[in-house]
Amino acid sequence: GIIMIKLSRDLYLNKSNSLIDWLKDKCPFGKIDSINETSEEVVIHYSFRKGKNDILLSLSSELEKIAPGATCNVFFNRVLDI
Repeated sequence: GIIMIKLSRDLYLNKSNSLIDWLKDKCPFGKIDSINETSEEVVIHYSFRKGKNDILLSLSSELEKIAPGATCNVFFNRVLDI
């Protein structure tokens, strides 16, 4: 899957290390796919194969603690047996 996090550029500059550490903890088999920066905002795409079981339940509330005002979306990729 992919976690997409959108936050202000200022927040990213101040909290990026904490945010990346948190993503690595929640999805230890993941990696940063891209970081897109504009003068006002940053969007991080983090892909993962496995995550901790509670990731969807706790994602928004934990993200709010680490980076107040940031938003996130989670997308899942599923391979179907043919």
